[in-house]
Amino acid sequence: MAALYLSCNRGKRSVVLDAKDPDGLDALRRIVAGADVFLHNMRADSAARLGVAYEQVRAANERLVYCCTYGFGASGRYRSRAAYDDIIQAISGAASLAQMIGDAPAYMPTIVADKTTALFVVIGIRGRCCGATPPAAASSSKWLCSKPWRTT
Repeated sequence: MAALYLSCNRGKRSVVLDAKDPDGLDALRRIVAGADVFLHNMRADSAARLGVAYEQVRAANERLVYCCTYGFGASGRYRSRAAYDDIIQAISGAASLAQMIGDAPAYMPTIVADKTTALFVVIGIRGRCCGATPPAAASSSKWLCSKPWRTT
């Protein structure tokens, strides 16, 4: 394991569950029943198929703060595509910024999209846990979810 991972996760408790297995999904639901926050970064269709979409998880715990980060959103033509940092850097045009100082596009030597997303997720969850209410136009299930990328 990488030193950064070990440093950031020191002292945390974790569990490995197979949500495709009925026993694993049942264990997840028992954990969620007593949790404050549920966070995932699966594609929306994958979350629904595994039984961890908002409606499915919220049934086990009505006070739960549910946060999902979709690279390409829950709807739209790219909704079922995986979104890794390099993919986000490429599709957003960030990788092409290297052409301004070099010969060819290049990825930033850090996981900038992942780190930025993590910061906004923490801000959103902390705000919700501290009593912030969702905007009037957004449902409580969606206001923490990332917005879909708008591409042409």
